[in-house]
Amino acid sequence: MNRRSLASSCAALAASLAVAGCSTSSSRHVEDRVIENLPDLSVPPPGDPHGHATGARKAVYLFSQIESDRQDPQVLEFSDAVLMRAWQKWDRWGLSSSDYDFGYPVAARARGITFVAGGTASVVFRDEAPGPFDEWATRDAQGNRVEHRYIVPGAHRASLAHPGYRAHVLAYLEKQIDGGVDGVFLDEANAGYTGGTRWSWNGNEGYDDWFVAAFNAFLLDWHPDFTEADWIAAFGMTRDNVIRPGVAPGDLGRNFHYRRYLQANGWDQWPGDPRNPLAATFGYVEANRLDPAKTSFRDRALLYYWREMVTELREYARARHGKEILVTSNGLFPFVDFNGFGLYEGNRDDDGREVTWVPLRDGHLDGSRSHQAIYRKLRARSRAISGDVPLVLFLDWPCRTMNDYYALSVQEKEDFWRIYAAEAYANGLFFAFHLRTTIPGEPTATQSLVLEFLKQYAAFFQANAAVYTGAEPTDAAVATSVPNVAGSVSAGGGKTYLHLVNHNYDRRLLPQLGFTARVPLAAAPSAVTLRTPDAAGERTLAFTWSDGSLTVTVDRLEAYDLILIE
Repeated sequence: MNRRSLASSCAALAASLAVAGCSTSSSRHVEDRVIENLPDLSVPPPGDPHGHATGARKAVYLFSQIESDRQDPQVLEFSDAVLMRAWQKWDRWGLSSSDYDFGYPVAARARGITFVAGGTASVVFRDEAPGPFDEWATRDAQGNRVEHRYIVPGAHRASLAHPGYRAHVLAYLEKQIDGGVDGVFLDEANAGYTGGTRWSWNGNEGYDDWFVAAFNAFLLDWHPDFTEADWIAAFGMTRDNVIRPGVAPGDLGRNFHYRRYLQANGWDQWPGDPRNPLAATFGYVEANRLDPAKTSFRDRALLYYWREMVTELREYARARHGKEILVTSNGLFPFVDFNGFGLYEGNRDDDGREVTWVPLRDGHLDGSRSHQAIYRKLRARSRAISGDVPLVLFLDWPCRTMNDYYALSVQEKEDFWRIYAAEAYANGLFFAFHLRTTIPGEPTATQSLVLEFLKQYAAFFQANAAVYTGAEPTDAAVATSVPNVAGSVSAGGGKTYLHLVNHNYDRRLLPQLGFTARVPLAAAPSAVTLRTPDAAGERTLAFTWSDGSLTVTVDRLEAYDLILIE
């Protein structure tokens, strides 16, 4: 497929609806429509989806989301960083170029700050597109739209299978690229299709005609030699609703209609019912996680649509402005320049178990709990999905995780960063320093009295950027003579680094004094040097080496020690 011209998003929309044989004002999906030009999910869309920019390779990331016609002065007190999500188009706000203050990315770049904007890629409102809204909003298996009022009244999930909706997303992102942003953050880019509160989050969503038609094409490609009798025998289809190899897959009146199949079998309230023989083939969406190794229809379709959108954005920037842009999303995605990984409750990131990203005990920070093992699992999964790109954690919102952070005292907020941001950096991840959201009443970093701390803390990682951008974690085991210390090792540039994070915590950090840390090392080092964000300067440490093992004497560990082994 050649790249669609998006000079007129309305024209692109009208064309997509015309080939679908429907009216933009239709309030329901009809079952005799023909949807043409379905993509071959087994053939990647043309173009180069990979990023070739270097702007994401920095040691410091910032999270500050503000209304698109404003600037956050807190951001401009930092330098040499990535502002990972400055703006997000929301509802109608952000559809027009005049909705943006394009002086903001200029001011950010003057500070050496890479400016990433974007939008929420799967939420659609009627008032942002009154005509095509009924076609763009996806459906449950009963054919009804699903309102997500828990987000805000009027919020619906859009069908990413609809070419008109994808063109709509690209159109407003291209306006941002024209305005000078360095990259785009497509939030919730695989939608989740959870069914929300209407269906108790059981996944009953994403069954609109465009997904149904694409599913037919997928089934025909999956079993190209199947006859109608084979489909009936294998999957319980009926003679009046069966895959017909000689009929166009998008002909929903004469070919198979999955939504009608679900209704006839009583699975329209829970399409994932294990009695449904096509449930696993259609697939389940893991929100904010898009793994190219998965093979269900939904996985392949969402991968195709994501790759197509990323490619078109990158090639638009190349052709129109002669530059590379950064692309990212929320979670783990392929074809990104870095992964912006939102921390929120309901995740299953610890081998299927939920992670409490802001650990509490009796309403206070529980700094005794280490995230080191979880961070390492996340990094491994990020590498498997996305390749060698930075994995950047950020406090997501609005959610309980963020509220728990806000409820901490000033000292506990600082301790949170001193422990959990340090532990992320120590294990090859990054943690975006939180400055603000757009939620009315939520405090900024300034109002929380932590901005000056965050500026000073970020300066340490900038000063040691070569460690965090150039070294890789190793599997070397670290043994310490005292408990409650998370030790890890990284190596790069001919140097080895020992990282120690203190988890000796009881409503405050309790420093560890006069202990040893032992790591395997092939040869005796020439020097062992300590750097820490907890104290100024640099000092040498005493050590011994014997039989491939280095033992370092640590005089004091307050929160985080970076030890250089040369």
